[in-house]
Amino acid sequence: MTATPSRSPLFPDDEKLLAGHAFTGIGSYLPEMREYPDALFRLTGGDVYVDTPHALDETGDLITPLENGALRRENIHTLAELIGGKRKKESDTTFFKSVGMALFDIAAADYLCEKAAQKGLGQKVEF
Repeated sequence: MTATPSRSPLFPDDEKLLAGHAFTGIGSYLPEMREYPDALFRLTGGDVYVDTPHALDETGDLITPLENGALRRENIHTLAELIGGKRKKESDTTFFKSVGMALFDIAAADYLCEKAAQKGLGQKVEF
């Protein structure tokens, strides 16, 4: 999960490094901001999940890949589709981009953390 105002991707454009993980971006809230590289879109098969359709007009994480051809509009789906079982297998790389209100972000993060804990996944990071 990332929540930064970065203007360039935080991860290398390296499919091997990104493969098999679930990514959630809640930063990059302006068109010139971007947290994720094009390699992520290649790994997801182009499929990206968003909280609201206006994310397509708001975040560089979607605008830039749409402009450079790394992502197509027909591959953008709602979070409900992901939760409802659209993910094909456990090893799939997934990307959820949220630009909605903070309350929605907290609810989504809580849900994901709860599911990960139930499966014994993840690690606790002390601040």
